[in-house]
Amino acid sequence: MFIIWILPSDSLKLTLPIPGTKRISYLEENIGSLDVELSSEDLRQIDEVMPPTSVSGDRY
Repeated sequence: MFIIWILPSDSLKLTLPIPGTKRISYLEENIGSLDVELSSEDLRQIDEVMPPTSVSGDRY
């Protein structure tokens, strides 16, 4: 979901998704995100629940 959410975002200039690909099934799942189309309403709802600026800092 993150991959398809971040692609149309201006945040992409600052963030590059690097999905984990430990197994072929994970790669297939990540490639499947190319077939997902989020409407502007979908993106608005996602941003409402989790604004792009709400996540920051170290991963761990």
